[in-house]
Amino acid sequence: MKSACARLLVAFGISVAMNSQASPSDTPLAANSAANHGSSTSVSDDPKHWLEKMADAIKHESYQGVLVFGNSKKWHTLSVYHTMIDGVEHEKILHLTGNPREITRNGSTVTYSQTGQSSVFQDHGSQLLSGVDPDTPTLDEFYRMSIGEGISRIAGHQAVKLLIRPVDEYRFGQNLWLDADSGLLLRSDLLDSNQRVLERYQFAQVQIGDEVTPLESEPALFGDRIEATFNESIPQADDVQPVGWVPGWVPPGYSLTGSRMDPDRGETSMYSDGLTAFTLFVDPVMQDSIPDFSKRWGATCAVVRHQQYGDENMRITVVGELPVAAAKKIASSVRYSSDSSVLQ
Repeated sequence: MKSACARLLVAFGISVAMNSQASPSDTPLAANSAANHGSSTSVSDDPKHWLEKMADAIKHESYQGVLVFGNSKKWHTLSVYHTMIDGVEHEKILHLTGNPREITRNGSTVTYSQTGQSSVFQDHGSQLLSGVDPDTPTLDEFYRMSIGEGISRIAGHQAVKLLIRPVDEYRFGQNLWLDADSGLLLRSDLLDSNQRVLERYQFAQVQIGDEVTPLESEPALFGDRIEATFNESIPQADDVQPVGWVPGWVPPGYSLTGSRMDPDRGETSMYSDGLTAFTLFVDPVMQDSIPDFSKRWGATCAVVRHQQYGDENMRITVVGELPVAAAKKIASSVRYSSDSSVLQ
C-alpha cells in the first residue's frame, strides 16, 4: 500500500508493532476474503490505467473512514481523514487501538503526536516523499501486472482487483482492490513468494468525495509531538544526489527519491522502485545503544547495523516493505562517501 495515508502508516508502522498488543479477536486474515460478485460493469483491462487512477485519487480525492491494518499476529484500527483545501493536501491518521498516537499533515508540515513508550524509529517524515509512480520507466521490468476477474465489494464500494507480481526475490507481490469509480485504494494485500498474505490494509467503511473540514485535520493535543517538513513534489532520481552515507547496493530498479540531513537526527534517504519503498536512517548513537538486529512485522522489516566512523558509533537502519534478506544486504553495504558514484 503506497498511498499518502499508507506512507503515514509506514511512518508509525514500526512504533505500532513495537508498542501495541494484538487483539485475539481481530483476525481478518482468518476470515474469508470479500466475495466476488458477478457484474456487468465495464472496466478498463489496462493495469497501468488503474495504477495511474489510484495514484491520482490518493492525492486529490477527499475521503474519510475507518480501516484495519496488520497481519495474522497484530491488528490495528485507524481513523483516516484526507482532503484538499484551497489546493493544499490535509491528512490525519488517528490510532483507535493501542497507545494514543496521531499523524497530521497540513501541506508540507507533518506533526506526530503520541503517548507511552517512544521508538527509535519515530521520525519517519521522509516516508512521505514516496508514493506510487506509474510513470517509472523500469516498473514493467520488475513487476507483472494484470486485472483480476469480476468485481468485488469492499467497504460497500464496487472494486476492481489489480494483481501485481515481482520478477525477482527482492520485492513482494501485491493484490490491490481499487474503487471502481474513483480508483481509491480500498484494500491491499502484500504477498510473499508463496502467495501468502504478509500484511493487509483494508477500509471497513469509507466515504469518498465528502469534504473533510479543516478542524478535523488539526492535530490532537496529547503526548509528545514532533513536527517535520517535506517537499510535496517527488523529485526525479536524476535530480537527487545521495547524502554522505549511501548504500553500495540496492535492489535493481530502486532509485533515490529524497534525502534529508538533520544535525540532531542524522541522515535519512528514501529509495523507491515506483511501487514500493524503503528508508535508510543513519545517526550517531552511544556505544551501549541497542544491538544489531533484524526483525519483520508482517511485510515491514527493520535491519539495524552499527559501524564505527572515526570517534562516532553510527547506527544504520533500513526500514521498508521488502524481504529481510534484501534489507540486510542494503544495510551491510552502507558506507560514508562524498562520491555519488558509490551507489550502483
